[in-house]
Amino acid sequence: MIDLEVIKNPADWEALRTEWNQLAGDRLCRRYEWLRAWWDTHGNDNDLAILRWKSPRGSQAFLPLARQRAWIAGDCLVWLGSGKACSDDMGIVCHESDLEEAVEGFAMSLKEQKQALKWDRLDLDGVRADDRGMNLLLNRLTELVPSVQTERRPSLNCWIVPLKETWDSQLATFSKRVRKIVRQCEESHVGHVLEIANTPDQAIEFVRDIETLHQSCWDQRGVPGCFSSPNFTEFVIQLVTNLWTDSKNRPYVGRLLAGEAPIAGSIAFGQGDLLSIYVSGMNPEYSEIRPGWHMNFGMLQFAISQGYRSMDMMRGDEEYKSRLGGIAFAQERWIITAPRWSSQLRGRVYNTTASFKHWATNFYTPASNH
Repeated sequence: MIDLEVIKNPADWEALRTEWNQLAGDRLCRRYEWLRAWWDTHGNDNDLAILRWKSPRGSQAFLPLARQRAWIAGDCLVWLGSGKACSDDMGIVCHESDLEEAVEGFAMSLKEQKQALKWDRLDLDGVRADDRGMNLLLNRLTELVPSVQTERRPSLNCWIVPLKETWDSQLATFSKRVRKIVRQCEESHVGHVLEIANTPDQAIEFVRDIETLHQSCWDQRGVPGCFSSPNFTEFVIQLVTNLWTDSKNRPYVGRLLAGEAPIAGSIAFGQGDLLSIYVSGMNPEYSEIRPGWHMNFGMLQFAISQGYRSMDMMRGDEEYKSRLGGIAFAQERWIITAPRWSSQLRGRVYNTTASFKHWATNFYTPASNH
């Protein structure tokens, strides 16, 4: 017998925090703190719908979902951490040895469509294309429900830069063109200071500066950035605050100053031997001195000095990530529509509406990279 429940109460979820993080390990966006910060700042628009599988041996696993209700799309299950938070590498929170059993339980639960988990559509963005657990789940669900409709759309890649033990060794991995940019930055670096926040209050001050820097770039393009949502700003501040005393997963909020003016900044999180650069910003008025490159080189040097072995530039296919030596990891957005005729009709209407909105946005808005 499969023992599976749907966690709908945040207090019940909080009681499982220790076990959850033990299973999530160093995967930043699957950890309780990340997902809870998102829930606390976005929960008004969602219902908690976490699937919890338990084995007779006492093992457990989680599928971190939330339910969104919409007039067109119907009951839609999405990741906790979805939307502007752009959570990467999302999937099953589980020990590898329990993965196949947990997948069977999750697939059966999604198939049965009981009232606590009734759904019209699964919309799961930020899935690594090669994620074993998620591929097992999709394959098993389509075996159990052959008429379910599935679509795997290419999404933005993640980029991970392997780090050397010294900055000089890292420089040697760059192309001649990038080494020239390093020299140009060093020559124009007089008076520029990279600060890493030392207290929670200072970190929040830096976050506010980065919010302004990030939005100024997007405003210049006529496109709303992630900080255009008050929920996103609250999410970042809560995440930084909650993780501040966590020595294994601590945040690093840095800003680059030219005199007293902030000209660039980054919000990063360390976990295990990986430093993840979550969001950055730079002042376009200083573009001639390359503040973005200054910041990237500064964070690379900082990561090396702290003993990290890789730097995750996270979601987005900006050219500078490959030029810094980043290796692309493909991500996908999975759209799974329930086999009921009403769900599939809703899906067709929703996709038509979304396609029109996408066309209209691209027609009236200048092109830009994420």
